Amino acid sequence: MKASLFDHSYVLKQLACQGVLQTCEVLKVGLPTRTKYEQIAADFRPKLPADIQEAFANSNDQTLVRAILWAFEVPSADYKCGFTRVFFRTGKMAMLERVLDIDWAGDKDGMPITQWIGKRLGNFLVRQRWRTAYAKVTMALYAVKYWTGLQTEAKARKQKASVLMQRV
Repeated sequence: MKASLFDHSYVLKQLACQGVLQTCEVLKVGLPTRTKYEQIAADFRPKLPADIQEAFANSNDQTLVRAILWAFEVPSADYKCGFTRVFFRTGKMAMLERVLDIDWAGDKDGMPITQWIGKRLGNFLVRQRWRTAYAKVTMALYAVKYWTGLQTEAKARKQKASVLMQRV
């Protein structure tokens, strides 16, 4: 390294390793506000009814936050979920604040808010588990079909080889 020498490729590699380029892409798309899943889950989890806390006991914070955003009908165009954080579009962080600051004594759609939240979060878990099960069954069927195709192909090759051997 020499003073006054700028190596573009070396600097680009450093920025890529530090994740600066991904951060710039996120900001370029228009998702400047970000919050860790743990922060949102820590604020919301203690307020949930006991049965819903138990239902989400084996789920990670990302699943809980995604369920909360889905339950409160936050438009998916206003946020994106990353590995450790949820990213909000400009000015949309207020939606999360509105969700976190709900009146727990109030009503929603003619039922107590805790019951309404419990129902919506439960529906999210059912939908998620259904989608996971559907994907697993689809992959299992594909694997069986693929394996059967391989076996048929191998059988055809053996038969072709035996025919060739008989000709000789």
